[in-house]
Amino acid sequence: MTTLEEQRTNGKGLDSLFAARHGVLGGVPDRMDVLPVGTMPPLTLIDCVHLVLTLRYCFWRPAIGIAVGTGSFGAAWILSLSRLTPSGQVQAMTQYLNSRRRRSKEARCQRSRSKSSERLPLRVHDFLAGVPLHDVWAVDLPRTRSGITLDEFARTASGPPFILSPMVRALVNIRLFVGRLLGWDGEPPETAWETFATRLTTADRSKSLAPAGTREGLFRVMYRFENEQLLEVINRTAHAAALSALVETVNAYRFYFGVYVRSVSRFTPVYMALIDPFRKLVVYPSLLRSVRESWNRSFGTT
Repeated sequence: MTTLEEQRTNGKGLDSLFAARHGVLGGVPDRMDVLPVGTMPPLTLIDCVHLVLTLRYCFWRPAIGIAVGTGSFGAAWILSLSRLTPSGQVQAMTQYLNSRRRRSKEARCQRSRSKSSERLPLRVHDFLAGVPLHDVWAVDLPRTRSGITLDEFARTASGPPFILSPMVRALVNIRLFVGRLLGWDGEPPETAWETFATRLTTADRSKSLAPAGTREGLFRVMYRFENEQLLEVINRTAHAAALSALVETVNAYRFYFGVYVRSVSRFTPVYMALIDPFRKLVVYPSLLRSVRESWNRSFGTT
């Protein structure tokens, strides 16, 4: 029999996966005529990934046959829930609804923190003036002492604070596979685009702890200051920049992670809408958790 804890966990996964699946596919059918050639294979692949994950983690196994045979996830979920006792059903639904309320509250806090980043004295505000800020995330870190910088954090952690979880690594590998298949990741000719590095001033270059253009994985360093870093990536899907910043507050530290996106074609907004559910529901929460864990290991907090 399915346990209450399993149903509670499944409820959270079901909610997130439904949001991701409909976020990816919502609105696409009525715009099929404007989608670039080659878009449907990755859409189909992503939908299949959603289906497999939903069946694997969200349902009582015999109910999977119903989900596949009828296409009704609702019927499978009701059957899965029926495996609980009546009191267990009430508790499971109550906890499921409470989890949604908690996530709604967390989302409001996240938006509030995002707005606070715009008031920070960061170089990026002027440096990327005119480039849309796609989103920004923040996580509070325990304060063990004053004066910790982003550079010290990276050196103490022996590398970037982000650690990819198995789920995130799998999503990245799928994205890279699709990118190779469709030729998304090749950089356009330099004559066809202008790197953000052209915005660097002499002061920026002298202050930076790493030369502009230094490779860091799929990205290139634009600048790396003591408490602020900006990385750039450009390919056939988007021209993007990833910001990392560490700010010391009265009682803690706050780590900010922001993404700026400039369109390179009509495909850019479609592509961003395609990957946003993964980024917001899986990738960013996981990365920020890894930042906190890395911070705790580096500075002896628990």
